Amino acid sequence: MNTIDDILKHLSSKRRVRYLFRDTHISDIEKIIKLMNSILEEKKHKHQAETAKLKARKKYAKEIQKLMVDKGLSLEDLCHELNSSTTTRRSIPTKHNFEYLTLSGDTVQWYGSSTGRVPRDFQRYLDKTGKNRMQCVLPNTSPESTCN
Repeated sequence: MNTIDDILKHLSSKRRVRYLFRDTHISDIEKIIKLMNSILEEKKHKHQAETAKLKARKKYAKEIQKLMVDKGLSLEDLCHELNSSTTTRRSIPTKHNFEYLTLSGDTVQWYGSSTGRVPRDFQRYLDKTGKNRMQCVLPNTSPESTCN
């Protein structure tokens, strides 16, 4: 089981704490209490710092909002300006129906992209004939000529 859960279980009632420290000397209990108090103070300071930081952020947000209202801007205006200037769409390669001949003489049609990997038979055909991939596109999908 989790150690923290065990500690919380034992420290959740006065009776359990008394049982836990029944054989402990008073000076040792005082040391433990001092350590626990110092940890408590650290946690309080950390919490206060986080709260102050959050308040400052809210204050800055209100100042910015007021400035935007004074200048006649809205959040949509800023989002539109930021998105339109930095966002570029990646072009997606179009796919075509290719036709080629295998070594055994069979005509094969393959649907794929004009870039990237191709079937081995198609690559052999391209190497053997010296044609490029786009010369093998079927005419019904593109105005290019066939490879036969």
